[in-house]
Amino acid sequence: YVALPKAELPAGVMQIVLMNAHGECLAERLVFIRQPRQELLELSADKTAYGKRDRAHIQVKTLANADLSVSVTTDAYVQLDSCDMTIESYLLLSSDLRGHIEEPGAYFLESNRQADAQLEMLMLTQGWRRYDIPKLCSGLLDEHTQHELEVGSILCGKLQTYPIRRAIPNAHISIFNAEHNYFNAVTTDNRGRFCFDGFEYADSTSFFVQAEKKQQGVIMELSMENQDFPQVSFKIPYSRKDMANDETLQRLLHHSRERYYFENGTMTIDLDEIGITVKASDNIRKERGALYHYASYTFEPEDIEDFAGATLIDILLQAPGITLNSTGDGILMRNVTPLIVINNMTGQMQDLSTIQPMDVEMIDILRDPSQTALYQGGGNGVICIYLKQGQRNEERPLGSHQKVVPYLGYTSPKEFYQPIYSVEKNRNNNLPDYRSTLYWQPNLTCDENGMADFRFYTGDSKSDCTILVEGIGPKGEILRKVLKVQGK
Repeated sequence: YVALPKAELPAGVMQIVLMNAHGECLAERLVFIRQPRQELLELSADKTAYGKRDRAHIQVKTLANADLSVSVTTDAYVQLDSCDMTIESYLLLSSDLRGHIEEPGAYFLESNRQADAQLEMLMLTQGWRRYDIPKLCSGLLDEHTQHELEVGSILCGKLQTYPIRRAIPNAHISIFNAEHNYFNAVTTDNRGRFCFDGFEYADSTSFFVQAEKKQQGVIMELSMENQDFPQVSFKIPYSRKDMANDETLQRLLHHSRERYYFENGTMTIDLDEIGITVKASDNIRKERGALYHYASYTFEPEDIEDFAGATLIDILLQAPGITLNSTGDGILMRNVTPLIVINNMTGQMQDLSTIQPMDVEMIDILRDPSQTALYQGGGNGVICIYLKQGQRNEERPLGSHQKVVPYLGYTSPKEFYQPIYSVEKNRNNNLPDYRSTLYWQPNLTCDENGMADFRFYTGDSKSDCTILVEGIGPKGEILRKVLKVQGK
């Protein structure tokens, strides 16, 4: 008989293994350790009740440097079920058990007096071994894991000879991205394989990968491994609810229809068919992948044809704000030297003297800061020149030792939208505001004193609101608090 002091054990699922002197497993099972819950998170509102389109200010007090997430929902449209999964039930229970657990939050309710007995049955029915402890005690460790440790994203490939595919070891492979000024180089292993890792960029970023040629007459073939995201597996059994009797859902659908009719109306009007003519410049920008959608001034293709026998400098001098520089071999825009861009590539001022107007399809002049900010070094203005197809600066076909790799990165962060009712125009807007989620902040960081705050605006519903804050403390403490605020 062995007694373990429960007070010194961490909360959660614990695996107990009984072994003999030879390290052979005789018996094992899982037990759940429940520890007293500590109230480490406090929420306070600046008012006891809030009216329509009222601003709420919530103060948060918890552990220093804690990381929190916040959601504020309208009770009329979203009902928070105390038996659903919480951060506590997931970290302490669901993550250590295989299969779906019905109502995991119910095991952590203080009102559930049968929780300990239910947890005991759960450990006996859904317990599983994440680690083979007897095997570990015998020193039999797995040499290879199923998935390698990834620190950031990773791009891998292989370099071989062609057409007889043999691995090329000790070859230098470089990777480059001009937009982010990223460069790195690695060497292939004995199997001709290479990997680039340790970087994080947004989705749709492209990288140029190239193998260095060493032996003349040897054709190299560079291939990249396919990138894909893990398949999504739905482990939660789906059961169809009785939608006709779900009052919360019916209320949400009613207000959604009301908002739709308010914005779009119920009347249908058949309009006469009209033709829309798109400017050639719009098509050219779209086809050439321009970073902007409009220009401050444009020389259309027909405009350039009218300047037969002139130079590009002569043509540009016809635009407002463009003058000749002191040496006469270039131009100034508002008395400063602009950036020259040719087919989306940085050019030189002398290119204006060497490029023939007959080879130019369109010229855009960018002055607006929202346009020039898209180009590095374009603060003084940008001259964008687009050559006719087949002219200089046309993209060269890549060799077999080169690849342009599209990158599956992270999605650029988006800020959760909420109306600003401090502006009188927005506050008096007749458009109904029946938002189900009033506020969402996935990363609320507390200061060194454990203090943080956030603000949000209520909608047009008189319903109460539920504020849910969950997170992790600096030493792994589980933080969770629910605050109800009244509507009026």
